[in-house]
Amino acid sequence: PNISLSLGGVFGTGPGDKGIGGGIVLSKSYDPAVLFAGINYLHGSDIDPADPNRSLAKQNWGLNLGYTYALNDALALNTVVLATYRITESPDGIRIPAPRERYALQLGTTWMLTRRLFLEPQVSMRLGGEGPDFGFSLNVPYSF
Repeated sequence: PNISLSLGGVFGTGPGDKGIGGGIVLSKSYDPAVLFAGINYLHGSDIDPADPNRSLAKQNWGLNLGYTYALNDALALNTVVLATYRITESPDGIRIPAPRERYALQLGTTWMLTRRLFLEPQVSMRLGGEGPDFGFSLNVPYSF
């Protein structure tokens, strides 16, 4: 199995949620597919639990499980089920129950532009919990 470590963050330019964290992903290749599972943590700072438009909690955990299927040496399709769990508290320090959990299905592709540069468009759909019904992201990973 392969192990990948990551660092991540949420950094706003004005008032809003900010946080930093990391994760680990274990993967196993069964050519032409790769199965993977991971866990991550994001510690929120400059959060406002009283504001319903702000979604980051002090402690945010995430789980993902999915597979990637290689179509050729430069293009792969992927499917991921994402789950997030937020430990939320009210401004007076009392824990608030749900909506703590969110679930989503993410479909995407990875396109190798060069040996080290990739393009990853992805669309996600909410499966449960509060949150956006649909989302779109575009990642441009670079491998060192």
